[in-house]
Amino acid sequence: YGSINTKEDGLTEGNDLVFNLRDETFTGRDVLITTEQIDVIGVNADRVPGQISIQTGRFSPCTRCNQQIEDYGFRAKQLYLYPGDRLVAHDVNLVIRDAPVLFFPVLVIPLAALDRQPRLSIKRGTGASAGTRAEIFLDWPYVMGADAYGLVGLRYYADIIPNGGGFLRNAILGGQASQSYLG
Repeated sequence: YGSINTKEDGLTEGNDLVFNLRDETFTGRDVLITTEQIDVIGVNADRVPGQISIQTGRFSPCTRCNQQIEDYGFRAKQLYLYPGDRLVAHDVNLVIRDAPVLFFPVLVIPLAALDRQPRLSIKRGTGASAGTRAEIFLDWPYVMGADAYGLVGLRYYADIIPNGGGFLRNAILGGQASQSYLG
């Protein structure tokens, strides 16, 4: 049994831990990874710089409450922890009091500062005159690549005719779109 505490990854404890300080890697089994934002428990873990891969793991906001059975949490077959940025889990079950209730094929938990978190902004086109513009913005900071630190943004603009659409169009856009644009 051993542990390592690094500024980047937080505290990692587990059995059969093998550290390679030159390559900044480790492997271990029955691990507990404690970061500033979240705790992750897993069967096996491997670290390469910037990423920890965990097989058959679980995490919950309740882990820091010292509860015997957590109110809710998540179990996953594979997790990828990017310390200080995000947790990506595959084949995830939402568990309530240790009973699985909902399945997610992929779940992304943002752990970064606000400028690195996903954002969705909807501005309805409101007003008494035609030509009022609605805007929907989506910023997604997790993109493919070696370090996955890029940002993808989608912008949708629509000139609105107030009260011209059905319930859903009125609720989201503020009316019917007479002209729309992607940006």
